[in-house]
Amino acid sequence: MLTADGRGIAFGGDYSPDQWPEEIWDDDIRLMGQAGVNTVAFAIFS
Repeated sequence: MLTADGRGIAFGGDYSPDQWPEEIWDDDIRLMGQAGVNTVAFAIFS
């Protein structure tokens, strides 16, 4: 699967912040960036 702009391969997963304490959300986003995540399905269980 390609990214929306067609320039790369989509890499990511589901992220449901409502399942985690709010104080770790910033760390979650930072770590996703470090891992090269470029595609996220957000709050699919909400």
